[in-house]
Amino acid sequence: MKKNKIIGYSSIFLTILIWGFDNVLIKSVLGDITPWLVILIRFIVVSASLGIVTLFQKPKGYLKEKDYRKKVIIMGILLVCLYSFITNGLHLSTATIMEFVNSGLGSIITIIVLTIFLTHERETLKNKYVISALIVATLGTAFTSNLFVKNISFDIGVLYIIIGGIFFSFYTMIFEKIDENKKIENILRDSSIIAAIIMTIFLATIGQLSPITTIEKAPLIKIIMFSLLIDSASVFTYYKAVRLISGVKVNILILICPIITYIIAYLFLGETVTTIQLIGCILLFTSSILIGIKEYKELKANK
Repeated sequence: MKKNKIIGYSSIFLTILIWGFDNVLIKSVLGDITPWLVILIRFIVVSASLGIVTLFQKPKGYLKEKDYRKKVIIMGILLVCLYSFITNGLHLSTATIMEFVNSGLGSIITIIVLTIFLTHERETLKNKYVISALIVATLGTAFTSNLFVKNISFDIGVLYIIIGGIFFSFYTMIFEKIDENKKIENILRDSSIIAAIIMTIFLATIGQLSPITTIEKAPLIKIIMFSLLIDSASVFTYYKAVRLISGVKVNILILICPIITYIIAYLFLGETVTTIQLIGCILLFTSSILIGIKEYKELKANK
């Protein structure tokens, strides 16, 4: 039990470090590659990298099982939808605002969906520290997302990001419904392969596949490297944490991602945040401390 929590929290903090600057990295290549091609390349890289990882595993796959096959197909469709909205939202907005909204409202939406559809997640939310952390995090998200600022312009990119967050929440919910004996890397590989097939058909239909051969080498290498780090490594660690410490607690902790994004975006993109958003960052960090207190008390009680 203690070992699982250590692995789970190590996984989520590694995820937070990567997701804190992933939007800055992806934003840096969107000027050279269209959002649609970025999405397709990311799916192909995940499918290939996880395919190599699982090549010598036994069993090699679970697609013969009808229930599993149905779920990963739905996950693949959701993956296409969430990446389409989030990537295009990032293309239209700044990396900082994108992270504030995606990690903030997106995580809260995920918590709501998980507690509606999954009984064990509702049990997690009954703890007073978890409830307090969620309340503080929700308030912090309202500040970082500028919801309390008058006359703030609500660009279409923000709306895209919120919609993408909804698709992500259902993707996570279905992942949790899959048998825990199924290996995470296999699930992510299979859903990514389905997503890559769907995206290829879509781009071929709208005539957007041909420019992939004209992409310059430098941005192409960058997006491949980013995909290995963000879509293969950190997504695996995120779902590892979901399995070991629950989706509710993981998504409360994910809310501190904007703090890292702010620092990176300020240093590399020159993006700034307001005083209100800084207050929001402090509140988000406070919510993670409340989760930490809960886990410390549980570990101390189990000694």
